[in-house]
Amino acid sequence: MGRFRVTLILLLTVLVVQFVAGMIVNLYVAFPGSLPAGSAWAWSFAHTGVVPLHVALGTVILVLSLAAIEFALWAEHRAGALSVGVGFVCVAVAYLGGMWFLTYGQSDLSSLVMALGFIAACVSYTIGLLVTRPDSR
Repeated sequence: MGRFRVTLILLLTVLVVQFVAGMIVNLYVAFPGSLPAGSAWAWSFAHTGVVPLHVALGTVILVLSLAAIEFALWAEHRAGALSVGVGFVCVAVAYLGGMWFLTYGQSDLSSLVMALGFIAACVSYTIGLLVTRPDSR
């Protein structure tokens, strides 16, 4: 159970850092309007440092989400496993939103998908922490 809870705390911490990186991208990175669909990947990796950081953090969060599911299953904690399972789906949706953002032209909808996935993942992982407190069983 200890590894599971540590993973949840780590997930929430990295999600906060990811939020800050995402806000920096949103507020301070101006993607050229002339980029053809799909070329924002190459442009952003060549011209910014924060977009690659944002992508790397998203990948770390995705991997940590899978680890959290594994630790919940090892701990045989059904409510914890359910909360991190939902959290993983939310993270995957946010990750896909980011891929969509860079692949198909920086749409507001893809940005919204990332934001909603982020907040839902935060809620799911917080619930996971609450239901796995030592005194909650």
